[in-house]
Amino acid sequence: MNYFIDYEGRSVILDEEVKNIVFSKHPETLEFIDRIAITLRNPDIVKRSKTSKRVKLYYRFFIDILQGKYFVVVVKQVEQYYISTFYITDKVKEGEILWQRNE
Repeated sequence: MNYFIDYEGRSVILDEEVKNIVFSKHPETLEFIDRIAITLRNPDIVKRSKTSKRVKLYYRFFIDILQGKYFVVVVKQVEQYYISTFYITDKVKEGEILWQRNE
């Protein structure tokens, strides 16, 4: 298991099994695994999932990911905070903003 700290100082767990599943579904994330820690600790924006109040999506834009994309870390709270997936996208989903970086 890997442990990370988010922008509010919470410990977030990434299970090896989850990591391997993500790599099989999203192989493009393999070379950007180091972005999990950066995205959780210093996100551009954090949104609540539209489907579950227990799920938060942490977004951070990186110019060097596929010519400019967001790295997204999805965290679910079930007693503790767990990463349920992570992926690369070109836009932030709609939904309630929980936190946003002041430019």
